[in-house]
Amino acid sequence: MLEGCTEFPAEFVDRYIRDGYWKAETIAEAVAASARKYADSIAVVDQNRSLTFSELMDEAAGLASII
Repeated sequence: MLEGCTEFPAEFVDRYIRDGYWKAETIAEAVAASARKYADSIAVVDQNRSLTFSELMDEAAGLASII
């Protein structure tokens, strides 16, 4: 848990997952699933460029390989 953040009560988490509001996945898993589903769609944009989900995953993999 991040310092200074309040954790959601377990009963809320269970209900939100059960009711389909949340998925039991990490942010990385959610982005990877979006990349598989929407590979050629724009994922992020800034004032200089935009990246598709596929390009975003390639950039992330490249950064991870040098760390």
